[in-house]
Amino acid sequence: MTSLPDPTRPARRFRWEIEGLRAVAALLVAAYHVWFGRVSGGVDVFFVIAGFMVTTTLLGHLDRTGTIDVGRYLGHLLQRLLPNALLVLVVVAIASWVLVPSTRRDEVFGEIAASALYYENWELARRSVDYLDRGFTSSPVQHFWAMSIQGQFYLIWLALFLVVLRVGPASVVRRRIGAAMILLVVVSFAFSIWFTSVNQPAAYFNTGARVWEFGIGGLLALSVPWWPALRSRWSWGLGWMGLLAIITCGAVLSVGTSFPGWIALWPVIGAALILLAGHTDARWSASGLLSSKPLVRLGSVSYALYLWHWPLLVFTLVLTGQDSVGLLGGLAVIGASIALSFASTHFVERRIRSISLKGRRSWSVPMMLTALVLPIAGAGYAVSAVSSRMAQIDTDLDAQLYPGARVAGPGATSLTEANTDEPAPGITAAPDDIPEVYAEGCHQEQSLDEVEVCQYGDPGSERTMILTGGSHSAHWQPALEVIAEQTGWRLLSATKSSCRPATHLLPPDSEDSSIVRDPGILDNSRESCRAWNAASADWIIEQDPEIVVLTSTVGVGDEETVPTAYLRFWEDLDEQRIEVLAIRDTPRPGQDIPDCLAQHGPLTRACDTVGADAMRDVPVTNDLPQAPPNVTFADVTDYLCDDEVCPPVIGNVVVYSDTNHLTRSYSRTLADALIEVAPTLR
Repeated sequence: MTSLPDPTRPARRFRWEIEGLRAVAALLVAAYHVWFGRVSGGVDVFFVIAGFMVTTTLLGHLDRTGTIDVGRYLGHLLQRLLPNALLVLVVVAIASWVLVPSTRRDEVFGEIAASALYYENWELARRSVDYLDRGFTSSPVQHFWAMSIQGQFYLIWLALFLVVLRVGPASVVRRRIGAAMILLVVVSFAFSIWFTSVNQPAAYFNTGARVWEFGIGGLLALSVPWWPALRSRWSWGLGWMGLLAIITCGAVLSVGTSFPGWIALWPVIGAALILLAGHTDARWSASGLLSSKPLVRLGSVSYALYLWHWPLLVFTLVLTGQDSVGLLGGLAVIGASIALSFASTHFVERRIRSISLKGRRSWSVPMMLTALVLPIAGAGYAVSAVSSRMAQIDTDLDAQLYPGARVAGPGATSLTEANTDEPAPGITAAPDDIPEVYAEGCHQEQSLDEVEVCQYGDPGSERTMILTGGSHSAHWQPALEVIAEQTGWRLLSATKSSCRPATHLLPPDSEDSSIVRDPGILDNSRESCRAWNAASADWIIEQDPEIVVLTSTVGVGDEETVPTAYLRFWEDLDEQRIEVLAIRDTPRPGQDIPDCLAQHGPLTRACDTVGADAMRDVPVTNDLPQAPPNVTFADVTDYLCDDEVCPPVIGNVVVYSDTNHLTRSYSRTLADALIEVAPTLR
């Protein structure tokens, strides 16, 4: 089926202002990453440009030949995308082997493989719902999520054109393509709005929630013949409106916690206005600025600049041990990124792109370039698999070799005298040494409010114990499971990520410490927490347990409080004649303990928790006259800290799996300590 070229269509010319727009988008992305620790909306601009350019390319194929040569289309595409991407991945892999802690090696190399195969966005989407994934923002290839979505879009758009070409007469092929594009844009935009409201972290990386952004660019490319009359009147104003929208987007909007959704219309419309405005010779026009030589030259390497800036930033932070690079350090990172971008584009990308496809079989170049991807992806998978095997956890520890908390407690002479250079469960395994409730699905995600329950101990027992609360309640599940098995309890566990107990008993705008005010927790997650707490409170009363276990305080830095909602919840349980065991919050080291141990060694003192975070003061629950009589307070800080510090390894067992959660292995060794300080568990 053919589509004859239309001689009435305007001749194509190089759009210099698009190169400048790419440069602006790349600089915004880099600057916001380097100095502000947030995202700018620049990636959305790239998406619109990509949709415009690939649609223009495919329409050009149709106009010249009446069909699409898939092999040559993919060949040109891969010549453009792969050289710089694969070079960056190889450099990142080498640097990661040297600089990244062994505790993260499986994740980093798994992401390198995912990036090489263009599904990094799905890998990040999968992790975005895992509360205990330690906020892996320091992955040196995390930014490849955008490249992955872009690569997937190119295949989606190719499929759209191929399907449309096979349906209906050739004379109206553009009309059918336009109709199909509009349908995809509408469906994707609606899905983006819905999914962002339900699960924004996952929606951010979801291809379906982003296709509409590319589609807007595609529709603009398809509508080129209708532009001249509009541009002649409105070009100057449209250009500046678009550029102003793009530059202000990241400063005005909370892009990282609200996109993609309808708010992404801001940068998308900004980019669309600039494309629509085109080039004008009017004085002081936006297109004149974007077409200036410095921006055009930088725009020619903008793809490489995007690829280089993030790993350079991450590795700079790793080498300096700092949380930020500062003004001069940031300028150095961006300057080095620009220099590498010009070098890799000139010496690598352009050499590969200079390979002519004429006289070659159409599929020869795609196959050749794909052959370069497989070894990189394979090596990433291999290193990740080996690292994962090293992280296997022994759940049956020898109490003589790995006493853990059994060496601690009041009167203990030393918490570290039993330590060796091979603590359990192993430094590499420690990040994955978390309570079973995560794998078994009864530690609910932030965005969901169904109460999921796991059962441990004696299922037929008449004595029922319920564990509830957030992740700092959940890390007591292994210890309580040991107690339940030893003393004949039926243990029911129902907890939820980043959700302190009983928040439903206070108004949403309460300033009480019950309400988690971490800006990384979205409003819909807070509402989900309230709904879950209300449902779990009803479920607890229905179960009529003998005792409910949860945390008694919230401790962050030198502040430790008993949330008002906790007190009200305990009073409600007292009315139901249900006992409460309220365990003092555990110290929060504030640094990733397994990473620190991987860097300094298992016998180091560099990873000790000192100062206010050690929480050695008398707990606030000692002076809490308003506590109802059904509450028993428990404090196991003596089993986590001595008089000066909280060591990262106690009794030859790693204490923390991340920055503030107990390992499953250490929690299990705390069973005797809990019984000692809370006789109600016997």
